[in-house]
Amino acid sequence: MSFDFSGSCEYLSPPPTLELGSESLLFENVGRLLCFATLFGIIDLHVENVLIYPTHAQLIDIECLFFSSETPLDTLLIHNRATAPDRNLIYALRQLDDGLTAKRIEAILNGLVGEFQYFLEHAKTISSILEISISGAQKVPIRVLLRSTMQYNSEFPAENLLFPMIDAEKSQLARGDVPYFFGFLGDHEVYFYEKPGLYQKVPNRDLFPVNEKISRSFTSPQLLFTSERLIRVFKQSLMIVASKLISAGESVDISSQHFKLHSDGKILQIQCASFALQSFLTPR
Repeated sequence: MSFDFSGSCEYLSPPPTLELGSESLLFENVGRLLCFATLFGIIDLHVENVLIYPTHAQLIDIECLFFSSETPLDTLLIHNRATAPDRNLIYALRQLDDGLTAKRIEAILNGLVGEFQYFLEHAKTISSILEISISGAQKVPIRVLLRSTMQYNSEFPAENLLFPMIDAEKSQLARGDVPYFFGFLGDHEVYFYEKPGLYQKVPNRDLFPVNEKISRSFTSPQLLFTSERLIRVFKQSLMIVASKLISAGESVDISSQHFKLHSDGKILQIQCASFALQSFLTPR
């Protein structure tokens, strides 16, 4: 199968120094970004793929999207077990002057809740717009990562691989390439470039170790904006983000426009207009 696709991208530089103007705006926009990336299934957003500016966090090098994410853990903007604890946006924010204060945590959660509420109110409109917008994009490649890129380093111990290298990975490494795999919207097949401009399908038997991930990839955008998914992801995301921002031993009380939060250092409770959540806190 032959395929010709090219594009361009803008070069962005991080600010030489980060002087917060309206600090609430930066942290509210981080909350909005957590919601947006989760709902649109933008993943592989480790800290090298995010630039922090005084008013917002800017995503760069977006290759993996329309993944059926359940929480911001899938995006890598917050730490999950698949990455090192210092390679995410929330860790980077903790390194700013004063770290993550109660005021900043409130701003992040306000942005997160406000953005989710916006998408809930406009879900049908957004879904319709996406259906029209992507009508000609079914053959635009969307990257899928079978494993962390660091595992392709020749010095990475073979015994630490989650599963053995498949033939499609070995052939790309042999020619000096970092293995690259992709698929198309609504199609759960995975492809790789056999040579420039010519791609072929990866046998399903080789993808068995990552079947669950593949099944959640290349999701038709309309399916991402059903009310059922939005409500489910909203509840899960709010609790997970809050529990990542507040760790065991921290007592916090927040009463904002969108929600109320109470932590006694052991149990985290969140009250929104239509639901209540509770979870035990764990050490960071």
